[in-house]
Amino acid sequence: MTNVMKNIPKALTVAIVSLCFFVQQQPAMAASPALYWTTKKVNASKKGDCLGFAYKTLYSLKLKNVKRSKVDVSGRTANTHTAITCLGSRQGMTAVIMVAGEERESKWVRNKIRDEIGKFVLFD
Repeated sequence: MTNVMKNIPKALTVAIVSLCFFVQQQPAMAASPALYWTTKKVNASKKGDCLGFAYKTLYSLKLKNVKRSKVDVSGRTANTHTAITCLGSRQGMTAVIMVAGEERESKWVRNKIRDEIGKFVLFD
């Protein structure tokens, strides 16, 4: 098994646990919070570049408290929490985008990130 495959469970676990913690810490919302996720192939061959695209995307969409670790990038809107991790394969990198919170805003944030993160191109 490659190193990339060994890191997949750790990266997803960290991202999902952070989202679950966020959901538990939220004050009462009008609707039950839920987790919405999607994937998007990105124009990067390295995890660090993919996470860089994720950081730039959250920053450009004006999410608050944007933070980057070795395994994910996270940020918030008023009613959502977002975490993005990157998984690699021989075909390239894929961003896993997860947004927790109120349904309408979470879906909008997820879709906006999915549409924006795929626009970045890395020039070597």
